[in-house]
Amino acid sequence: MTNKSSLPLIAIANFSLKAGGAGLNLLIQLVLARVLSSEDFGIYIIAFSLSTSIMVIASLGIPLSAIKFIPIYRHENQWPMIRGFFGAGALTTLIGGILFAVIAYTCTYMLVDKASSPTLFSALTIAILSIPFLALSQTLVAYLQSLQHVIAAEFVANIIRPVVTLLGVGASVMFMADIDVTWILWLTLFGISASVAVGLQQFFHYVPDSIANVKSQFELKPWFAAGISTMVIMGGVILNERIDVMLVGAYSSIEDAGIYGVCARLAFFVGFALTAVNAILGPQLSAILATKDIDKFKKVAVIGAAMAVFAAVTLSLILVILDTWVLSLFGEPFIDGKPVLHVLLLSQIAVACFGATGAVVVLFGGYRITIISVITALLCNVLLNLMLIPIYGPVGAALATLIGQILGCGIITLWCLRHSGINSTIFGIAVLFRSRTPAN
Repeated sequence: MTNKSSLPLIAIANFSLKAGGAGLNLLIQLVLARVLSSEDFGIYIIAFSLSTSIMVIASLGIPLSAIKFIPIYRHENQWPMIRGFFGAGALTTLIGGILFAVIAYTCTYMLVDKASSPTLFSALTIAILSIPFLALSQTLVAYLQSLQHVIAAEFVANIIRPVVTLLGVGASVMFMADIDVTWILWLTLFGISASVAVGLQQFFHYVPDSIANVKSQFELKPWFAAGISTMVIMGGVILNERIDVMLVGAYSSIEDAGIYGVCARLAFFVGFALTAVNAILGPQLSAILATKDIDKFKKVAVIGAAMAVFAAVTLSLILVILDTWVLSLFGEPFIDGKPVLHVLLLSQIAVACFGATGAVVVLFGGYRITIISVITALLCNVLLNLMLIPIYGPVGAALATLIGQILGCGIITLWCLRHSGINSTIFGIAVLFRSRTPAN
């Protein structure tokens, strides 16, 4: 397990890589908002949101299952189980990615009119082709995180794809007279493939030598039980985050979807504060739980929440102060997105206050309540989007997201308090000032 004194340094490096990745993705959107037409940019946002949403469920929950089981197996030196999990997980991810890509293409073929919207259909098709690669990249990142090589994992997850894509876009702007959204999505697919290649290289570099000469063992039932549960959970979470973009495109306009997508990307700068902390806390909390040191578990979880809230509030204030200038970089029409940005920033701060509660509930086996909370929040989000977008436009979608996220996080927090006695939200910070319970 990572030394306790190294945790802050790892957190800083992790946060820096996530910030760099978010900055690169934002830079890509800034360039594309200037290069593409407003309609093509909106199509890009919708297509990319679709592929990244489906990617989460296409991996069939293997990434979070890896973060739960691999640290425990390492603590107990169960190397055959680790070898078996790595092989079965990669195969499951690949099959799931292909299966969901086929399903997504079938739905697209049936729902999108190729004659009246040829560009939209082509863009969605290219985005769907990227789903198996996105799923495999996500699983490789989780493998590296579960082996506690967090920095390598974040490099693969947040740096490779945007760098390769941005280089491709830059070269295209320099040497091509006309660039459309389909070409941009092909470049994005190439960047995703590059992240898979680097992820494989990093995985084989860091995989423990101890699994080289052992025969694989399997615990398929608990792996897939946890995997399916987390697939539903994460799928619902991502849909909660992305469904608003697609609904804005459907019930407002494709141009509004582009503006909303930029505001969501800016708000992501706040959201990755919690993501960065959770990427470290997941394996750490799993390993601590294996030692049954509940006092330490509570303190580490609350420290993570405090770190996330501090970063979220700081970043939000900066963005609010600079909102007009930042949005104008994408073009004059994007300045109209200021109210949307403000609501989405408030939503991210609210989620950060709940800390790693979602991970804590999963570690304590609360899959059912997590599924209930995610589905409830998703239904609330969709219904509010359908009600508010026709009246308030993109701002209505942002309000729906805020309410849905608070509802979902609140449900699992109440369960966690009742069934485990652990308050991993920012409101449980008093635990840091209590004396340690003497060991029996």
